[in-house]
Amino acid sequence: MMLSNLAVAGVTTMAKRYIDDNRNEKIRIYIEEIDGFMNLVYAQYCSKPIFRTNAKQFFKDNNELYTKLMISSPNLSIKEMELAKENYKTYKKTFHC
Repeated sequence: MMLSNLAVAGVTTMAKRYIDDNRNEKIRIYIEEIDGFMNLVYAQYCSKPIFRTNAKQFFKDNNELYTKLMISSPNLSIKEMELAKENYKTYKKTFHC
């Protein structure tokens, strides 16, 4: 009986770890995609006005990417969102003057 409980606990732990790793990987990929989109926006913002893409053209060119990012955002709990906001505030204080 004790060995079977140990085996079930081991399998449960392995399954939970796999699910967590899979979820973390999806979140990591999503963050990379968001960073790429933000780099596009920031590049336009930092360019001199004569070198910027027309706003209508920029939205037309990047609408599909923006829509994909909004649709594919991972589900986070309220607690995870609050923690992420706090970490972002700390990041802003540390790296942005």
